[in-house]
Amino acid sequence: KWVEGSGSFITRAQLAECLDPAWHAQLTGQFDNSHVAAIDLELKKDRTALAIGHLDRNTQTVVLDWMRVWEGSQANPVSIAAVEEELLAAASRFHLRRIVMDPWQMQASLQKFQGRLPVEEFRFTSESVRRLSETLFNLIQTGRLQLYPDDELERELLNLNVVQKGYGWRIDHASGRYSDRAMALGMMGMEALKN
Repeated sequence: KWVEGSGSFITRAQLAECLDPAWHAQLTGQFDNSHVAAIDLELKKDRTALAIGHLDRNTQTVVLDWMRVWEGSQANPVSIAAVEEELLAAASRFHLRRIVMDPWQMQASLQKFQGRLPVEEFRFTSESVRRLSETLFNLIQTGRLQLYPDDELERELLNLNVVQKGYGWRIDHASGRYSDRAMALGMMGMEALKN
């Protein structure tokens, strides 16, 4: 059971257990790790986040290796071409085993990368968001998520709420706040655990 009714997603103490001050964003991946990437794309209203990580086979901990965030606006939306360029560079640096992305606004990218990169669709449905929320919560609650210090990511995770829907629990953000980093992190965690 998560929490009683709607409320905070996680506590500061739970998040602190996942923060490793000795860990930092990685520029490249290790050959003995099987890296995965996840993209939560929003061009104008929210942010676009790319999370890359892996599963530590010894500790069964999901490790965040690197995260990149873009912020667009109505007047200046996020460039899909820039996201694609960053993804190609990251695929080379991390030798990505799998890349998951929401096909809603990246259908053309999925088609472009077929055969070149190990891309797969991640459709945001009530069921997939429920599973993503549960996975991220369980990783944090059990301390099986290793994060490097990142003020924006920490703030976003601490500002998330748990809301109850007809289909179950899910994470959400309050008006004026964001959840893109958390969604990309949750997507990446789900993929890493499939390894």
